[in-house]
Amino acid sequence: MVEYAKALLTGYWFDEHIKKDLKKAFEYLDQAAYFQHPEATFFLGKMYLGGIYVDKDKERATEYFRLADLLGY
Repeated sequence: MVEYAKALLTGYWFDEHIKKDLKKAFEYLDQAAYFQHPEATFFLGKMYLGGIYVDKDKERATEYFRLADLLGY
């Protein structure tokens, strides 16, 4: 799920071009982060830091980055 979410963010799945879908990417990452997936929490932090699909929120991004660190990412 997380790998596909990253593909939806970038538009590439392995060597194939796919349609970006930021909403789905956010939803997949949010679900995975709920279950404390380290990489998902990190990518949610990146989305909040950059304002990708969500409003920019440095505090929330920092929370996700700290959680990702605590989870070993």
